[in-house]
Amino acid sequence: MKKTTISKLVKKAVSLQERGKNWHFHMLSPACSFNRRKDMHAFVLESSSESYVAYSKKPYNKYGKSLVKLLHGSKILGKKGTRKSIGRRVRRMLELAKRYNKDGMLWHHHMLFPNCILNGHKGKWCILFEDEPKGGKIESVSKTEPTESLRRIELLFYSRK
Repeated sequence: MKKTTISKLVKKAVSLQERGKNWHFHMLSPACSFNRRKDMHAFVLESSSESYVAYSKKPYNKYGKSLVKLLHGSKILGKKGTRKSIGRRVRRMLELAKRYNKDGMLWHHHMLFPNCILNGHKGKWCILFEDEPKGGKIESVSKTEPTESLRRIELLFYSRK
């Protein structure tokens, strides 16, 4: 993984998107199980052939909010969703996220793409909820992209205070 700045990482993501390449990103808090640097926030960009990381003492929410729209489309943070049902595990994630947001407690999630280096379920999509207050994890694994589940989780994540 190549270390870089957040501005170069964002430019790289935009370039990958413009060229129609596969990419995605992760925002890793110091409490994240995937973050090796427990004193820093990490922003990771993955493409099919490369991965980059930028570190900061502060969260990268502003950049994440911008790139999640670039990656999934502007409707990903829209209030109107689809009538697609969501599974029991995602419902549990949403319940916890709402409670933690109300109580001002931290939590985070990951959308692990089928080819993601962090995904233990290769070939499948996985939404991973990291329960920072309790130290647990909840996974929802699917064969197809869980767009509606992700939209609901992203809305709660980016509405945290």
